[in-house]
Amino acid sequence: MNHLEVGSEVPHPGIDSTPVSPNFHFYKYYQWVYFMFFLQAILFYIPRWLWKTWEGRKMETLTGAFDNILVSELEKKKKMECLIIYIVKTWKMHNWYAAKYMICELLSLINVVGQLFILHRFFDGKFLRFGIEVVRYAVSFRYSSASEATGEQRMDPKIMLFPHVTRCIFRKYGKGSNIENHDALCVMTLNILNEKFYIFLWFWLVFLSLLTAMAFISNLLLLFSPLLRSHVIFIRTRSVNRRTIHELLRRGTFGDFFLLDLLSLNMDRFLFKDVITEVSTRLPDKDIILKF
Repeated sequence: MNHLEVGSEVPHPGIDSTPVSPNFHFYKYYQWVYFMFFLQAILFYIPRWLWKTWEGRKMETLTGAFDNILVSELEKKKKMECLIIYIVKTWKMHNWYAAKYMICELLSLINVVGQLFILHRFFDGKFLRFGIEVVRYAVSFRYSSASEATGEQRMDPKIMLFPHVTRCIFRKYGKGSNIENHDALCVMTLNILNEKFYIFLWFWLVFLSLLTAMAFISNLLLLFSPLLRSHVIFIRTRSVNRRTIHELLRRGTFGDFFLLDLLSLNMDRFLFKDVITEVSTRLPDKDIILKF
């Protein structure tokens, strides 16, 4: 239809008066866009809700007193002692705690990648390559040479997926109880916003997919590499002897490392140093077993 003259042969670029054509594309998503937004929001929240439910504010209970300015130094020392005793008594008992986190992280990865495919299905198989096609078109000669043309004439991928004007056919009963077809042009004003939102969402989902995949792979490496675990804890503290950290982690499991890693992220570095030092001295030597 691009060769037809607008105004005399066709009413608008991309719209033909032919009653039936194999090249017609029916846009069925338009009225469901905001329901899809709601569904996506729920899917994104599920892994977070699951982790907060399973975690049960455990980390807040263990470290909450250390950042509270209303807690006295004596009370903080008591809390520190309680924390050290808790870690020693529950040593090698945190694997399920770490497994819950890994499950939630895997769910996050499945969710963010799955949403790309859900949207691909929602837009009739035109979303997976949407961002690539937009970038390719923006840097192509067609974009600069057709800047004065309308979107359908220059085959802008944003306009092709989110047209601003379409042909609408309304069917209603007439005076003789027969169905009458009313052919009209529809201005889809919301698509002006939809095209911008979904091009941002495409890049955002791809970015999140890469970050989540990298985070999950890094945790898998930590799961199978005790040496890498000790290096991570050493980076968190710096002031603790590397050999002390290595020997401490050799006595425990991945779950123990995971607990210590979360503590390092929620405590002052110097307080965490004291925790590492005390735990390493109080653990019985019979626990020196290499475990994953």
